[in-house]
This record gives sequence, structure tokens and C-alpha cells, in this order.
Amino acid sequence: MLTALLFAAPAHAVAPTVTLTSPLPGPISGIVTLDAVAAAGTTRVDYFLDGRPIAYDATCCLWDETWDSTTAADGAHALTAQARSSAGEIGASSTVPVTVDNVAEPPPADGGGGYACVGAPDDAPVVAYPLPTTFVEAQAWWMPTRAGQTGNDFGHAHVGSCIPERETITAASIPIDIRVTLHDNPGKLIYVGVVVKGTSYENTVAKLYDPTLVGQRDGTVSRWLHYDLPLSAFHSSGLQEIRYRLFVSEPKTTDITHASLNFQTNIANGAPVANVTGSRSYA
Repeated sequence: MLTALLFAAPAHAVAPTVTLTSPLPGPISGIVTLDAVAAAGTTRVDYFLDGRPIAYDATCCLWDETWDSTTAADGAHALTAQARSSAGEIGASSTVPVTVDNVAEPPPADGGGGYACVGAPDDAPVVAYPLPTTFVEAQAWWMPTRAGQTGNDFGHAHVGSCIPERETITAASIPIDIRVTLHDNPGKLIYVGVVVKGTSYENTVAKLYDPTLVGQRDGTVSRWLHYDLPLSAFHSSGLQEIRYRLFVSEPKTTDITHASLNFQTNIANGAPVANVTGSRSYA
């Protein structure tokens, strides 16, 4: 007697489905969110750009990751996702066409390739600088009545400049334009000191002066002062500090008004690196 034995064929594992939901087709730039919807049983989702792996997520079941698109060349690319099951089956998504566009916008310039100073006053003497700059201003108020004075307020003094905050300087010198303003202040400019400071030194490298800068009791007077600060004035390279110190003599007293504008910038002059610590201040 013969007995037939029947065996069921093993079920074939099915590859999980996956759909790439982010980004959408079109231009992308900067940090991009990658996301997908994958079938139940998926244990990992991998993301690919032009077939090259760029990110993955093995934390079920939110599959979102981020990717820095600046690591890819600008232009057209293809994004895909792959889902992997616990059985090792792999399913692929449809391709999402994207265009990487990380080309920097051209700097605001004067036509000669320089950078316009952000926030510069209308009377600024320079249209553009070789590096990005921002106009920053510090001020000091004159205190109320002293013996021999009249009135309760002798105004204030301002010192401002287009500063290359935290920019890297490689040229032989830094072009400096400093704006001194006396508002309702009858004082007279003594000088503006240009000071360089590092971890082991602090030197006044220039004193800028304009004998015509005399303020008014009621009114505003401004002057721009120019100086080319040589990089050789810095004893160290790396993050160094520059200070503009304004001194104004006040009438009928021996007192002065003092305002200081401090900022930091990266100096590349070949000297040993010694970075300053602490934050800059405008006071």
C-alpha cells in the first residue's frame, strides 16, 4: 500500500512597498527633510541620491531623516528610497526628480565686485568693501549739570563703523571708516583710538582726529575718519579684537565723554594662532 505525502510549498516573502513623500519633485537647497511611507513589517528605510546612499532610518516606524544638499553638485538628480523587511526583502520606491540649487546669491555690490555695508548711513563715503560688513554704532550719554554748566543734558556722542564681524582677513590691511557723531553735544573731538587686542597684547595703533569736529548745544554734527589697519599690527592670527575708542572733551569742565565699539574678526597674517575669548561689545 502506498501512502501519498503532500507538503505545502513555503510562502515566498514579499518585498515591502515604500513611497518617497519628501521632498517633492522640484528644486531643493540647504538641509532637506527625507521622508517615506513604508509597508508594515519594514525595519529600515534607506535613501539614495543617484544610486548613492545618503541617509537611512532604522527606527520604526517614522522614517524621516535630514540630508545636507550642499554635499551634492548643483543640478538635476534622482532621489529614491528602499525599504527592508525583517526577512531581508528589499522594495524600492519610484524615483523623485529634484534639482539641487545652492548657488549663493551675488553679494550686494557697487559694480566692482565689492560688498555693500549693511545698514550704512546715507552719508557713508564708501560704496563697497572687499568683505561683508555691517554698520554698528555705540554711544555714550553726557551726564547732567555740573558747576558752570547750564541745562540738564549735554547730549551724547556716537562712534560707528562698517565692521567685518568674524570675517577672515587675508589682505595686507583692513580699510576702516569710522563715523563720529555729536548730537546736542557742544563737545570737541579729542581723537578716536584704533586698538588691536589679542590674548597677550593690547596696542593703540592709530589716533584719528578732525579739528573741525565741534558739536552744537542743539543739533547734530558728524564726520567720517578713514584708516587702513595693517595686519602686521596683530601679534597673533586667529580670532582677534579691534576696538574704536572715542574721546570727546566737554566745555567748562575737564571731563570727557567716552564711547567704545569693540568687535572680533579672524586675522590670517601668518603669526601663531591665539584666539581671543569672550564676546564683543558695543557700549
